[in-house]
Amino acid sequence: MRKSLLATITVTVLAAALGLDASSAAAAGPTPPTARLAVRVTPIPSTGQWKVVLDASGSTPGSAPLTSYTFSLDGAEGGPVTQSTPVFSHVFSWAGQEGVNLLVSDADGLTDGTDQQITIGGRYQGLGPVRILDTRSAVGVGTTTPVPPGGTVSLPVTGRNGVPDTGVVAVVLNVTVDAPTAAGYLTVYPDGQARPAASSLNWAVGQTIPNLVTVSVVNGTIDLYNASPGTAHLVADLAGYYTTDPGSRLTSLGPVRILDTRSAVGVGTTTPVPAGGTVSLPVTGRNGVPDTGVTAVVLNVTVDAPTAAGYLTVYPDGDARPLASNLNWAAGQTIANLVTIPVVNGTIDLYNASPGTTHLIADLAGYYGTNGSLLTPDGPVRLLDTRTGLGVPPTWETPIPPGGSMILQVGGVAGVPLNLVHGLILNVTITEPSAIGYLTVYSNGTPKPLASNLNWVAGQTIANLVVLHTADQSIEGPPAAYSASVILYNGSPGTVHVVADLLGYLSGD
Repeated sequence: MRKSLLATITVTVLAAALGLDASSAAAAGPTPPTARLAVRVTPIPSTGQWKVVLDASGSTPGSAPLTSYTFSLDGAEGGPVTQSTPVFSHVFSWAGQEGVNLLVSDADGLTDGTDQQITIGGRYQGLGPVRILDTRSAVGVGTTTPVPPGGTVSLPVTGRNGVPDTGVVAVVLNVTVDAPTAAGYLTVYPDGQARPAASSLNWAVGQTIPNLVTVSVVNGTIDLYNASPGTAHLVADLAGYYTTDPGSRLTSLGPVRILDTRSAVGVGTTTPVPAGGTVSLPVTGRNGVPDTGVTAVVLNVTVDAPTAAGYLTVYPDGDARPLASNLNWAAGQTIANLVTIPVVNGTIDLYNASPGTTHLIADLAGYYGTNGSLLTPDGPVRLLDTRTGLGVPPTWETPIPPGGSMILQVGGVAGVPLNLVHGLILNVTITEPSAIGYLTVYSNGTPKPLASNLNWVAGQTIANLVVLHTADQSIEGPPAAYSASVILYNGSPGTVHVVADLLGYLSGD
């Protein structure tokens, strides 16, 4: 896991807790055991405590059973605490210390010398949306020249547009490509780090298309790389940032359908939204969102059957409509994009900036407020690519067949904890679909919802950000059956390849 601007603690895991007795450990000499005990630490900022969770499921096969062990957190109140199975956790009081040592051992006290970095997540502050980059008009850059093939825009994001100088761990942007002269993709990643094998946005020649991006911040700057043999203009609207300072926490939900003008869900009519029309959508006090304390909501918004090209602006009710777009489309196109938007008066507005009519669909993914989870940025890192077999379960059929589903294991992968994960942020891309269709991404162990995350036509490559609630990860004990995993359902009569890049996970009580 990346060591970032977030606070960290160092975890030392003692091998005796794996169930090895003293003689077997001695015979092994200095070689560390092949299967190690996993220890996860989750902050509980509202109470000033650490929750330490022990995963004993990785014990070496054939070793003696784990019978008892001791938690010891340096500087914490209460001192060492001895537990016996099947008790798998302990809560320590804390004072926000960095560099705290956590020791887990049994009476033999044997160590394998392993250190782990545990990252404490950030809270959200919503903004705007505010336009911070537009290469067409020199906003955020000093020129109106499009980004050249293989070119990179380094965009400062801290210390401006309401984002503080320090304490920022990630930003949320709606990024749009415009007037590309060739097909390609965009990679958005932290400045100063190696460019990852991941994509944030895909396009065809001449296409205008957006995608929401959550990206870690290093050096106060992010990089946007044009992976295309042609030029492209880039536009970015700032939606908010994650900080180690006070802010809101995300509660992931659903997804739950809260608007569908085709079937009068959320509105009193099945009439499409007229040209220049606005839908005012109440979001608080319903669908699991509380009446008060909500600062922003996360929605997957889809446009369907538009009669003319246009774009959609989603903004807080009662505020002036901003110069920003969340979704762009061509006549007749069905297309989706994730939106994170501040809430005023418990309501948000969706404006149809088009000379034609269109239907609108919105699926609720979560909300920000006083309670909820913390974000730990992670990546972007590629977890799944059905074209190459990366992340594909053994013997699983690829591409995903018509009406087929695939399980993607995320817990315990790429720095994501095995348990206590409440949600995931993934950038999901579909490519090489053989027929029109849609993709639904949802938590393993829950029913498939009436919702879609991506829509496509045959042959299209398209991406969308997914904020996903995961099934209850708070169960203590060996988490083999509970570690975060998701299901990707292909709602199409044809096959499709799927790519998924991890951007972060949600945790914390």
